[in-house]
Amino acid sequence: MRFLGIYQLIGGLTIIILVCLMIIPAVNLFFSFPQLWIPAVLIPCLLALLSIYAGIQCIRLRRNSLLFSKINQLVQAVGFSLPGFTLVYFAGLHLGLGIQFTGDSNLLSQFGFFKMQFDFSGAGEGTFVLINVVAILFLVWLTRLENVAAEEQPEVNAGAELAERVLDYSGRY
Repeated sequence: MRFLGIYQLIGGLTIIILVCLMIIPAVNLFFSFPQLWIPAVLIPCLLALLSIYAGIQCIRLRRNSLLFSKINQLVQAVGFSLPGFTLVYFAGLHLGLGIQFTGDSNLLSQFGFFKMQFDFSGAGEGTFVLINVVAILFLVWLTRLENVAAEEQPEVNAGAELAERVLDYSGRY
């Protein structure tokens, strides 16, 4: 879990640094067109903060670390582009496999360390779907960890079921 936490923390911090490096030379542009802040700054930073938070929770071995890590990896599992809208966010190592829907359908493959692509203006790269294999593998691993944790602590699950029955008790026999 700590390895995953460090991986997520580095991924989130790197995205924040990349956003800052993108903003510095274009500060005048951002002040001239404030509508650029949402796709270019706000969305990547919020997603990066999710990654950082999930990483910190994993490093500290917190109870909610599995949940936040699964959400973080789920966000990174699929990148896509539709007419007028593109969303690709891979914070860390990624192996993308997908298909581009143009006149002819083309297979896509990408490998890299970080990828951010947000476009709400309609000038995207066409229509495509890209699956991040690394994020999917992390999701499978996290789901298995969650299942193992549930099997090792049956008394916790039994306690939760008892609490639900007590809360749902209507007073009838």
